[in-house]
Amino acid sequence: MGIYAVPGSFLLIAAREPAKHRSLIAFPAWSSLVHGAIMAVQAVLDPRETGHFAGDVPALLLVGVVLLVLLPAARERSLSR
Repeated sequence: MGIYAVPGSFLLIAAREPAKHRSLIAFPAWSSLVHGAIMAVQAVLDPRETGHFAGDVPALLLVGVVLLVLLPAARERSLSR
């Protein structure tokens, strides 16, 4: 749990201005998707781990997808600054 507390705290801060913190929001989104995919593969390969299909894998995939869907669109950078 402790490893999720720090990024979660920063995500709460980033939520105030999500357009300015796209990469901070994208990191846990993509890491959740990758973590869920790895757990799914491990659950397929190891019959003792199939319980992860009931909770962990769907939760991680859901969090990743929701964060990516809610991620604000990238602003185009102007060439004339």
